[in-house]
Amino acid sequence: MGDIAHNNLKMEDKIMREHKMFIVVLAFAILQSITLWGQQPNDEVVWVKAPIKLGFNYYIRNAVYSPDGQTILVSFTGEETGWHKADIKCTEVDAETGAFIREVPIQGIIQFSADGEYVYTYDWKKVRWPSLEVVGQFPLEEMPSSQEYAIDEVAGKLFLVDGNRIAVFDLNTFEKLPSFKPVLYDGKHSWSQYGVAVIERGKYIQTGAEYYTSTGPKYNSFIWDISTGDTTTRAYPGRLGGKESPDGLWVAGMMTTTRNIDSVVVFSTSTYQYSYLGEPDNGYCQTAGADWSHDSRYFITSSYNCNTPAYTCVWNIEEGKSSYKYKTEFGADVGVCVSPDDKYILLISSAGLAMLNFLKGTGVPLEPKVSSTLNPNPTNGTIT
Repeated sequence: MGDIAHNNLKMEDKIMREHKMFIVVLAFAILQSITLWGQQPNDEVVWVKAPIKLGFNYYIRNAVYSPDGQTILVSFTGEETGWHKADIKCTEVDAETGAFIREVPIQGIIQFSADGEYVYTYDWKKVRWPSLEVVGQFPLEEMPSSQEYAIDEVAGKLFLVDGNRIAVFDLNTFEKLPSFKPVLYDGKHSWSQYGVAVIERGKYIQTGAEYYTSTGPKYNSFIWDISTGDTTTRAYPGRLGGKESPDGLWVAGMMTTTRNIDSVVVFSTSTYQYSYLGEPDNGYCQTAGADWSHDSRYFITSSYNCNTPAYTCVWNIEEGKSSYKYKTEFGADVGVCVSPDDKYILLISSAGLAMLNFLKGTGVPLEPKVSSTLNPNPTNGTIT
């Protein structure tokens, strides 16, 4: 009887271990399956990935390409929730597959420096890349929301919304500089600033502003001269989010119509005249994500929070119209990033990432853009 009982216990233990192994395998299969949100790779979609770490409290804040374009650095919240003093993680993934490579021991990446030698982190440090040596830290503690700061390396300054003022910090000495002056509503009360964006490097920044009256809120947009700290009469997209093209000739952005539908417009930085390109979607969407191709020929927008499926749209600036709308329903509520070689579009959502082939897919070659610059000038008989 003792041997039979012992054998039964061994059999039950074996069954239990096999059952637990089945549960582990099943759980792994489920986790693997949800990394693709029903959007299978096709001629448009390269891959779609759920957050690098699963959990209700994890939100992606940003994603940027490494200087060589081979990897993507993803910044997301850690255990704490909320923007202020959040524990932000940084994970490096393969740009071709989205596969995990490593965790980088810094507090996320706001952006790389133009030369790729430094990163600016979410705990207000300037860090050497890839050694992760801390070069300096700005005298700031709390981290504001995503659009409340902007870095302009040409001007050498960090701009930060601070109530009704624009705080300014030096990118090299890390000291605080004199703040920009408040703007008064009706000559009496200050506008409250709620966002800032660089729209012409070394020259201008744009802020959104609001003021509450007895009849309701008032909204405005201001263009600031970086050298003087004063507002100007320049006219750029009414909705915060104007973005300068790499060649500096255009500023594109979104304006909201009376129907609460975003319209994409592009401004010339020489004439300040604008052209209407069209609407990025067929429903009531918000268009938070946008980026330029590196040849300044295309402006890419991605909408989210739509009544109809979200759209990622490629706008041809030279032709003044839409070139292509993607069929994928993945929308970017954080940002859009074009790969350094202009072959892919990275959509960044707070819940995940999506990699798209540029335009209709890999079978659509991009025509080279001919430069209008002659080198050297004056020439010696040979022109590049």
